[in-house]
Amino acid sequence: MGSIRPNAGSLSPLSFAQANNRGSSSFFSLMMLVVLALLVGLPLAGCGAGSEEEKVSSRSSSRKKKKSPRKAVKEEEEEEEEEEEEEEKKPKVSTTILQAQTEALALKKECEEKGLDSKYKDDFTRASKRIDTGKRYLLKSNDGNKAKYSYKRAISEFKDILAGAEEATQKSAEVLKAKRLTDSAKQKADKVEAEINAPEEYEEALEAYTAALAELEEASSSSFKSAENNFVAARAGFEDAAIIAKDNKRYRILAENLKTKMDGYKARALKNGADIKALSRWQQAESLELEADAAFQSGAFQEASGQYSQASQTYTDALKAVLDDAAFAAELAKLKEEQKAADVEFNRRRKEELEIASRVAGAGRQKLPPPPPPGTAPPPPGTPQPPGIGSPGVTGATTLLPTCVAGADLTLFPQELDEEDEAFLIENIHELSKRANYDPETGGIILDYSNGQQLQKEVIRGKTPKAHLGFVDPQMLLGGGDIPDEAQISIDGNTSGMVFFPVPFRYKVRMSWAFNILTMSGDGDWGAIVSYNTKTNARWRTNFLDIGFIKGSSPPKWQKMPGKPGSNANNWHTKLRPVSWIVEIDMDQAGGGGEIRATYDSGGTEEAVNRIKVKKMTETGLVGFQWKKVKFRIRNLVICGFLDKKEAVRLLRKKLGVKKDSPKKKKPEKEPEPDPTAPADEGDDKKKVKKKKIEDDDFDF
Repeated sequence: MGSIRPNAGSLSPLSFAQANNRGSSSFFSLMMLVVLALLVGLPLAGCGAGSEEEKVSSRSSSRKKKKSPRKAVKEEEEEEEEEEEEEEKKPKVSTTILQAQTEALALKKECEEKGLDSKYKDDFTRASKRIDTGKRYLLKSNDGNKAKYSYKRAISEFKDILAGAEEATQKSAEVLKAKRLTDSAKQKADKVEAEINAPEEYEEALEAYTAALAELEEASSSSFKSAENNFVAARAGFEDAAIIAKDNKRYRILAENLKTKMDGYKARALKNGADIKALSRWQQAESLELEADAAFQSGAFQEASGQYSQASQTYTDALKAVLDDAAFAAELAKLKEEQKAADVEFNRRRKEELEIASRVAGAGRQKLPPPPPPGTAPPPPGTPQPPGIGSPGVTGATTLLPTCVAGADLTLFPQELDEEDEAFLIENIHELSKRANYDPETGGIILDYSNGQQLQKEVIRGKTPKAHLGFVDPQMLLGGGDIPDEAQISIDGNTSGMVFFPVPFRYKVRMSWAFNILTMSGDGDWGAIVSYNTKTNARWRTNFLDIGFIKGSSPPKWQKMPGKPGSNANNWHTKLRPVSWIVEIDMDQAGGGGEIRATYDSGGTEEAVNRIKVKKMTETGLVGFQWKKVKFRIRNLVICGFLDKKEAVRLLRKKLGVKKDSPKKKKPEKEPEPDPTAPADEGDDKKKVKKKKIEDDDFDF
């Protein structure tokens, strides 16, 4: 068997490439590889197909195909890291912010569903902008804190809107109730033509009513609250307007009738030349007519009635001045015939007004018995009597008797004036009040204001509207002449006001009067001011039987009437008869304290009395009345006490423009300086000689 070992002499296929040594063998191997590579690459280059890009892409794809799995995993990891970096660059939103955003959007949607976006447009828009602001902070500024704050603010504001709507829903029932009551009061005012007969009060009430309606339409919690307040104010205003209009309508009709009569007197006087022959009276009558016209236009019909009556009388006086008695009587007879038609029209309108008033008052009101015939014995206490009929029954058992300062120890209440001021006061006291009865020895003074026409000329109105005051019973004006004393009233008041009388009092004051309440609200206020300080505006006053002190504009601290009759006078003060009232200050001595009393005649043998002790009170002040939400009538007003002499003199000098004559003080003569060279007693001797000479000269006739 042959050997497998190759023959030593035989050659391999590449035997030409083999070298005898190691270095030549390697070189030839390398060359062979290069040649093979060129042989492989020549066909690709020679065909000319494919662009340079295709070559590059083919090379890159071939490289990719040649990438190892490890390298591919590495590149994937790098791509994931890049994606994570991009995610980190985006803002991160916390759970708290997302919850706040969700809650804000939910509340916004709830408001929209309930229609609050239109009812609370401004508030809703502001809250919605908070949400938009929060989004902007997250997306653009990457500020999570500010975004969270904006969402929280939006939540709070949306909750406020919802809470306000809920409160408004609950409040609407109360507001609607107030509106119903106000509508009822307005209807009553319209029935008595308050818009014409009480224009000032009606207009104020109507303004509050209109504002309340607008706030009711707005239907927010705050607007409902304001609407309720305005409805309450409007209701009170309409009620006051209705009260005033009832009387003012009568006064308006009366004023129109009196103006018609005045025109007749004026025409007759003009026809007979009174404007030339009795110029002074004519001008006086024209002045009264102009004042009456102005009062009528302003709605002060009661005042206009009185002035038209006075103007008629003055035109009549002017006519009488230019005619003899026979001619004047003939003219007067013609005037009366002409005025009968005017009286018929007036009575018709008066009847119509009374029918309207009775319908407004309604059925069921207690009917009062007619007044007793003359000579009939007075009814027993407590018997209902028609208001304004007769005078309050005061029996000997009561203490309601007018007193003044009789028996007072004058040494306890000093008032010093020099002779000049005392004489000036005595001479001019009636410049303060025509009704003053002054006693210079005691300093006591009495003001009798039973005649309202005289009181009208002296009363200090302050800011009280003219329409809130009256001084004449309108029924008495129909006669056209002077009103008898027994038919006089002192003062009528309504709605609200405060008046004073022109004489200052000191130490002791007593005010007494007969009083009728005609109408009154449950929270009405009425009383006498027994000491008013004009400098500080402080005053002691009553509210029916309660007594209190007002310092400036602050509310009074009332000393309530203990026990019955109670604080609400509308429940106990009789409206069936005139009531005697007395309010007084009784000081113990100058500079000290004293007692204030209010006394109400209950109609029997006992009176309701409230009294308080005051350790220190103002010694001096004016007196007057103050009221609110009540209509009243006062007769037989009498005020007495000590006159404040110094204050009265000051007021008189200011009013009359008279200054006190103060004697010029002589300057003391300078004594001659002593002669230093003279003996020690020589100067004294000269003084004695000079004094003696003066004394001798005094008796030298």
